Amino acid sequence: MTAPGSTHYLLIRAMCSLILRRLTALMFYLGLAVMSGPLLADVVSFVDFTSLYKNPNNRYFIELLDKAMQASQERYGTYKLQPLQIHITQSRQLKELNKGTIDVFWSVATERRESQVLAVNFPLIKGAYGIRLLVVNMLDKDRFESVDSLAALRLIPILVGRDWPDAELLMLHGFNLDTSIEDRLKYQSLSVRGNKLYPRGLFEAMNELDEQSFSNLTILQRHVICYPQVVKYFVAKHNRRLSDRLLYGLKRLKESGEFDRFFAAFPAHKNVLEHLVLRDSMLHRLSNPYLPASVDIDVVQEEQNQLLQLMGQ
Repeated sequence: MTAPGSTHYLLIRAMCSLILRRLTALMFYLGLAVMSGPLLADVVSFVDFTSLYKNPNNRYFIELLDKAMQASQERYGTYKLQPLQIHITQSRQLKELNKGTIDVFWSVATERRESQVLAVNFPLIKGAYGIRLLVVNMLDKDRFESVDSLAALRLIPILVGRDWPDAELLMLHGFNLDTSIEDRLKYQSLSVRGNKLYPRGLFEAMNELDEQSFSNLTILQRHVICYPQVVKYFVAKHNRRLSDRLLYGLKRLKESGEFDRFFAAFPAHKNVLEHLVLRDSMLHRLSNPYLPASVDIDVVQEEQNQLLQLMGQ
């Protein structure tokens, strides 16, 4: 046995005292963690198809997600974003949310989608996805430019995704839909065959064409389709914590002015707002009965009008 008062005894006693103090401190901090939130970081997984679909504007939603998580750290703790690069449809992503395979998904909001998963009630992109520019094959441009009415425009086949919310809306308004082409192949199909319209969001068309290798495609500036539309983040129905966290972070960004600054300065947005001119375009306004009741249509239309005015409309 170690004799009391010996050097070895005193070292053991000091070490035990140190361990006891550290255990006491650990229990204290664990108690604080229980009161303030989880000790581990929130891991947020999502599908990133920026490079797969050559859609640079997709980065906007990822960077905004990061900013919202940062803005909520003080209340909700640390986090880690986990991107997944896979080919997946919108409808499949909705299913994977509730299964827990992914944690967040951003898309156009409809009443149906908001009944399937939990929407974060904060419009992300000022109605820009409801302002649809029409990408066409250059061989068709002059013929399509000569179209002088919405009724005539409806007769031209229009490329949409089978599970796009916009497909139902455009069908309701009498457009001639073609849903036979996979999303990742639509530009290629339009380049080879033509004779169709490909509707893209305000900040998608120009930037996607810059990324694509199809030099025979262009924007049909004569016609612009516009309807009230919002994009939101969606999470699983049971994931109230992430929904609350994102809403809290987004509201903080809006209140500080950071949301508007980021929106205007994002490269894909800035490129369009500085270079796209729609002064001579025919603006075809459509109603949207699929818009969720939570959305203020007047606010959405006002934001859309402000964007259009910046481009001469």
